[in-house]
Amino acid sequence: MIGKSPDRNQGELFRPLLKDFIDMNHELVLLAEKIDWNFFEKEFALLYSHTGCPAMPIRFMVGCMMLKHIYNFGDETLAEAWVMNPYLQYFTGAAFFEHKLPCDPSDFVHFRKRIGESGFRKIFEHSIKMFGKKAEESLVVSDTTVQGNNTAFPTDARLYKKVIDCCNKIADTEDIPQRQTYTRTSKHLLRMTYNSNHPKRRKKAVSAMRKLHTLAGRQVRELERLMTGEDAVQRSSWASKSLRRANRGNRTRRMKGRKSGIRPGMTGCSFQSLFGSAASSAGLFRPGPPRPVSWPEDGGPAASPFRCCRSRHGPL
Repeated sequence: MIGKSPDRNQGELFRPLLKDFIDMNHELVLLAEKIDWNFFEKEFALLYSHTGCPAMPIRFMVGCMMLKHIYNFGDETLAEAWVMNPYLQYFTGAAFFEHKLPCDPSDFVHFRKRIGESGFRKIFEHSIKMFGKKAEESLVVSDTTVQGNNTAFPTDARLYKKVIDCCNKIADTEDIPQRQTYTRTSKHLLRMTYNSNHPKRRKKAVSAMRKLHTLAGRQVRELERLMTGEDAVQRSSWASKSLRRANRGNRTRRMKGRKSGIRPGMTGCSFQSLFGSAASSAGLFRPGPPRPVSWPEDGGPAASPFRCCRSRHGPL
């Protein structure tokens, strides 16, 4: 049920109205007078029912969404700033100065889900139309140097976890039975590597890193053993096509000589084509001389043409 906004012209005996003691030439006051709030009332009224407990007024919720975008507030920080700033309260339609936010910050989440992406598009389009042709210029200069940067750096542990997940994905796509997927184990070990510079966690973090390195190599060797030979050629899905492309790439690199980093006589597929840069950056694969091929009596796959990379974590 739609909530009603308070009447900002009806005063009380012991409480003055906001417009009686704030600066009416403030930027938020002028912006609030320019916005057509009835437009949002009509557009979002269809999203509410006619029964039940009254929700927060649409004017209040839309005003809070605009303030979050203007001042880069979060749900919790907006609640703290709203209580301290009377201009924020006037912008959202409050009549008197309030000492407490009239709703819980989690109500902003419910309102965002209620209006959806189309609702935010209407708010954005209406804000553009207020400024006329000036907002419709073809050239827009945007300064993003003050935006927060949430970048996940590719640490060794993350790369090992990515290799394990890629192996599980390939095995699931190709219906290859695995001895163990290490899904829960890899997640736990990845968490153990966090904050590895702390003196009390360094030993556990290094141990978890070595374990992840071992599990990643174990998953790769299992796929090498099960996806080479005639079995990989007969498959027509994504993984087998990637293997055939890797074989063609290996033949091309052999013809280029030592510049490619692959020694003459090397055969087989490159799992680097399946995992991208994650496998090579983690030091899991490195081309080397071909090992003697020994075919078992039951016609199983040949020995892998790859050898483990000895790094600071030791062999896989």
